[in-house]
Amino acid sequence: MRQFGNVKIFCALLALICLLGILPGCGEKEREEGGLDLLQMNLAPYVELAQYKGIEYTLEVAAVTEDEVNQSISSFLSTLVTFDDYSLDPVSRPTEENDYIQLRYVGKMDGEVFDDGSVESMFMLLSKDNGYFEWLNEALYGVMPGETVTATGSLPDDENYGDLAGREVVYELTLEAILRHYHPVELTEELLLEKTGCRTEEEYRAQLRAELEEAKKEIALDNIYQTLWDKVLEESTVI
Repeated sequence: MRQFGNVKIFCALLALICLLGILPGCGEKEREEGGLDLLQMNLAPYVELAQYKGIEYTLEVAAVTEDEVNQSISSFLSTLVTFDDYSLDPVSRPTEENDYIQLRYVGKMDGEVFDDGSVESMFMLLSKDNGYFEWLNEALYGVMPGETVTATGSLPDDENYGDLAGREVVYELTLEAILRHYHPVELTEELLLEKTGCRTEEEYRAQLRAELEEAKKEIALDNIYQTLWDKVLEESTVI
């Protein structure tokens, strides 16, 4: 348990002061452009602060997960990725892993185009981790620009797909262009030493975990301060 001291009180007081901007004060000093000069005012007669000293609270910090550490590593590596840009100089070759492509498609069920099943232009990174269906990705490997291929598969039996859940769908995919090719970066000890100063992946993970724990602690403290600040403001009185 900790106590909420004077750290936020000045801010709370300022918030209350803002309410006084519309109140006239007899004999109070006014600025040349009109209105009250709040910095010169004696606020004691106008504000009655609520009890703010000794308020107890419990600091609860969420634990750092392995997924969060992995996400941090992925974000770090993504900042180091380079790519070949073909947008101004179209390339003519079969598609491959880590190509960024433009395509159009038509989706059909039982031979009929379903609602929102036709898209004239979309962009996607051709990668096993791109979030698309595996059977859809597989159909797009080794495709030449201008070529049309067919991808057939079943949608997940999930309520999020509504009436389409669990049904077979056929996509006619036309590759418009290969726009870029990305060169992912692998996490090596040489890279870590150069970019982070850490000598091993274990050392880097420990550093990330400590940073994430500190960040979560700051978020928890901010949430507590906000709650206590709101409480002080709510219970204070502007006379």
